[in-house]
Amino acid sequence: MKTVLTLRLLLLASLLTMALTFQAHAGKRLIRGTVYQNGKAASGVKVTVHKSSSAYYTSFDGKFEVRATIRSKWIRFTFEDREETLPLTLEMGDTIDYNKGSAPETTKKKRDSKEHE
Repeated sequence: MKTVLTLRLLLLASLLTMALTFQAHAGKRLIRGTVYQNGKAASGVKVTVHKSSSAYYTSFDGKFEVRATIRSKWIRFTFEDREETLPLTLEMGDTIDYNKGSAPETTKKKRDSKEHE
């Protein structure tokens, strides 16, 4: 009788642990992208996400990577002179390239080369 009770408690504890582990990993996202300012990659821009304790500063080439949850409602880019907050939806995907000012140089070059053809 004691053995059956011990086995049941062990099984219940195992199931509870598995459920909590699954829930902890479910709904997480890794958002990546590049931040541009006036057509050039912007380094040192702080990137934060709603409901996340992590923050990231863009690298020399403007790239960032930050963890979020599926319940995160916004992503914020903090520049020296101001900050911009964008609504974050699942439809946006996990790659976000943000522009402050004009379009990135690579986009301009592609558009300009098509206009000259």
